[in-house]
Amino acid sequence: MNTKNSLRIVFMCSTLTTSCAMQAFSFKDMFASEAFEEVAHKKYTIEPGGTLNVDNTHGNIYVKSHWKSQDVHMKVVKKSSKQETMGNLDFNDHGSTPDNVAIKTTTNEKQRKKGSVDYLLIVPETVSLNLSTQKGDIVVKKTSGPVSATAVTGNIQVYSAQNTVHATTEKKGDITVDQAAGTILANTNRGNITVNQAQSTVRATSQKGHINVVYTQLPAVGSVDLQSDSGQITLTLPEQSSAYIKGKTSRGTITSQHLITMKPRTTKLDKQAWNLMKKEVEGTIGEGKALVTLNSTRGSIKIIESAVS
Repeated sequence: MNTKNSLRIVFMCSTLTTSCAMQAFSFKDMFASEAFEEVAHKKYTIEPGGTLNVDNTHGNIYVKSHWKSQDVHMKVVKKSSKQETMGNLDFNDHGSTPDNVAIKTTTNEKQRKKGSVDYLLIVPETVSLNLSTQKGDIVVKKTSGPVSATAVTGNIQVYSAQNTVHATTEKKGDITVDQAAGTILANTNRGNITVNQAQSTVRATSQKGHINVVYTQLPAVGSVDLQSDSGQITLTLPEQSSAYIKGKTSRGTITSQHLITMKPRTTKLDKQAWNLMKKEVEGTIGEGKALVTLNSTRGSIKIIESAVS
């Protein structure tokens, strides 16, 4: 049975209200097609504020919250190019409790690369998420509980999170966080980090990759810490921002569209001094409230000024 490019997940929500219509969600181009496929459905009772743990080996994890949902609705898609491999792909939920639902992929180690298990879940808004996959992507949408996502190899995307987001790609993969209201902690070994419409503290580290962070409003009590060993750092701040800036690059230059009042220093006006001024900056934007630290060993640093919307 071939998997279509667009999978549609339908959950009957008559348990939530007698007149509730069926809720349909469409996911396009996220899951690759294979010759053989098996689908399983399961529902878990979970306490308000409980934790959902998903530990995958080879496959994707997609999570979306729904304000009417009081349970965890799960669709599991097992896929392989060979029929004989399907029996080696499974999952278990041993030890799950109403306040801690734990789902783990179980595969034969020798057959792991010959098949995949994808999880598609609809959860209550307040659930805490602890998601991991060794090879695959993780996508999370519209949650108000904390999100922790780890992919050894794969991309992580988090949209409209109202709480803390902690995202890590251990070997290779990009991280995208969009419209997050809480603190963002993003770490990747080899991949880019993109944060759009940040509203709180952002700490991002990439060994090899670019970091691009855009703030809608820089909080006075927050902080920004962006570190890249090999890659460009771009920080976009609103026109009326207040920040204390500390930036340094070894093999690049620092530029800023914002006016920065530099910290006084005593120096000769020679070639070495001019070169240093292009690579190190310390000073204030506005009143200098939020602490902003930008460091790149091999890459330039840009501070962009965005117009008031």
